[in-house]
Parts: sequence; C-alpha cells; structure tokens
Amino acid sequence: MISLDVDGANMPAMVCGPEGDEPHPALVVAMHMPVHAGLEGTQFTENMIQLFADSGYLCVVPFIFQRFPLKKDRQEKRASFGDKEIHADQETAYQWLISNENVDSDSIGIYSNDDGNPSPEDADAEEQALIAAGIEYEFHRYDGAGHAFMNPTSSRDPNPYRYKASEDSWNKQLAFLARHL
Repeated sequence: MISLDVDGANMPAMVCGPEGDEPHPALVVAMHMPVHAGLEGTQFTENMIQLFADSGYLCVVPFIFQRFPLKKDRQEKRASFGDKEIHADQETAYQWLISNENVDSDSIGIYSNDDGNPSPEDADAEEQALIAAGIEYEFHRYDGAGHAFMNPTSSRDPNPYRYKASEDSWNKQLAFLARHL
C-alpha cells in the first residue's frame, strides 16, 4: 500500500509488481466496487493484480472512495461523486507510474453488454473520446455478461461470474499488454 496526494488529500493505492528492480511495464487498474470499504483484503482485486504481476506488469489500484468514511453506505458514496473525481484519482495513479516507469498510452476496454455501469452507452462514449484524442485502443464486449462477470468471488445474487467471457477477456488483456508494453 502507498499513499498518493489527490487535490491535497491522501489516497491509498495498492501496488503489486513482479520481483526484481528492473523496469516493468505498468498499469493503472480500476478498482472493483465491493472494495468501497478499503482496498486491503479484497480477494478479487488482489488476485487480479497478482495475475498481472505474475505476467510481468507493475500495477497500481487507486482507492477512489478515499473522500468518504469507510463505513458510509456504498450507494451514498456512488451518488456523491462522479467521473471528474474518478479521473483525478486515476490520473494521480498514472502520474505516479510515469514518474517511476515508461508507460504507453494505448488503451484496452473490457465491457459487458448487459451491464448498467458502465453501460454500453458509456462504452460508446469512451470509445468516441479515445477516437477524438487520437489514442489507439482496443475494446472487447461480451453479450450475456453483466457487471462483475470476471469475478468468481462475487457475492451478488445471482452470481454474475461468466467463466468463458472471463477467460477470454484475461487472454485478450494479456495479449494486448504483451503487444503494447
């Protein structure tokens, strides 16, 4: 765990990387919503960044709910902030990475077409923003998969985990990273 300064406030961030002191390709990983009460001890997030680290990538996961008391209701937190704050948190994590590593700006998006947040329309808007900014990108969308489709530890009912989509998306992410970083 590290602490990053976001607009004068301390933001916890989880860092995981491969062993060794040599430079490694680096990623900012968006946190998974159930970690709204803290990053530590969240099996899915820890497993995800460990998989990336085992594949040779340095990861940082910014804690986007640092503006709120940990015990505050998740829905209240979600309603109290938006994309501007999330962008500031992710940009701070990105700046930390590029101060330590050489980072490529290409982008990959993994989306479930049955998700409400981000919705397919949100994915379309992100795609248009990347096109307008001239950023190379690759998007993959999965039908029949909702929010948290990659999380085998989800406590949602019904269980959203979709093995085939999850495995396919991991393979596509690692292939993208191997090509670009």
